[in-house]
Amino acid sequence: MNARRGDRLGHRYVCRDRSPPLYVRPMNLVRLVGRVVTLCVLGLCVLRSPVVGQELRGRVLEAGDERRVGRALVRLLDNDEEVRAMAVSDSSGIYRLSTPGPGDYRLTVEAFGYAPFQSHLLAVGERESYLVDIELTTTPLPVSGLVVSADRFEELERGLRLEIGVNPRALRYRPIMRPEIEDHIERAHGLTELVRWSNTASIVTRETSDGPCFQWRNRQCMRVYLNGFEVARAMIPALPLDMIEMIVIMTPGDSIAYPGGAVLLYTPGWVG
Repeated sequence: MNARRGDRLGHRYVCRDRSPPLYVRPMNLVRLVGRVVTLCVLGLCVLRSPVVGQELRGRVLEAGDERRVGRALVRLLDNDEEVRAMAVSDSSGIYRLSTPGPGDYRLTVEAFGYAPFQSHLLAVGERESYLVDIELTTTPLPVSGLVVSADRFEELERGLRLEIGVNPRALRYRPIMRPEIEDHIERAHGLTELVRWSNTASIVTRETSDGPCFQWRNRQCMRVYLNGFEVARAMIPALPLDMIEMIVIMTPGDSIAYPGGAVLLYTPGWVG
């Protein structure tokens, strides 16, 4: 079934490819079903800037039995494929996203154990609230290797160099890769414990009323970014390490892109 702009949507709509923009009527229920196969990703609320405008909300469900999927990363992309907002589904599978305003958008969803999903274009109008349910299909989980190959690391280096503006080998601290992250997962560590127990001399972790703080040589708290979006410090304890593929710790002076230093987190979807 193909939908055109202005089609009236029923209780269920199946999205199998990139079709022309799909008009989402206020408070109608749209169910979107993905069909790509790969490993997926992550969870927590992240926004680049204060948001105004319309709200997209709904549930992330498992296709077939409608089991609710928590800790799914939901992203809102505009016509230029730029990410305009990010959120994570809660334990009940519920997510909420605020749009910058009316326009055509896509939703992409990643969740551990499910195939990545990208919707049709959704034409958002002037109304304030839209209900959009999303169904994900399961995918087999790969067995992680114990070693990151040299070719794989070089591939990651190229992408990271473009992201941070400096060769990763020139950083004070080497990137923390998936095998080391898995070691901390087995010990039930979160990001705070990982940074504290990793080989990161001169970095102090402490708890504040705003959330965990990572300080380099007692300077201001370094900001934390997830795939390029700043994470509120209060949300750091909720960040699941099992969704993180690589961590890069930038000290002040490592790169002009992060003059105050930063903790950069990347999911498999970003790493590729």
